Amino acid sequence: MEDVTAVLRSVFLPLVYIMSDLINSCVFLLPLHFITWFCIFPVPICSAWTPQHTLWGKINRPEGVVRGKLVQTRMLLAF
Repeated sequence: MEDVTAVLRSVFLPLVYIMSDLINSCVFLLPLHFITWFCIFPVPICSAWTPQHTLWGKINRPEGVVRGKLVQTRMLLAF
């Protein structure tokens, strides 16, 4: 299990953070926020709401969870 966590931290998390930074930098592409976070990365959205109940929430950095909530707030304002 520790090996899986290490792989997720070293491979998957940086990709998600890079993608979220790219999306957050393009404020005019708010519909893309919706498509990306709910269709491509559904796990971060779920863990942003209930981080203690998911594996993602246990290995995620606290600022990542806050970033997820910020993206959700922007999406709610956009739609």
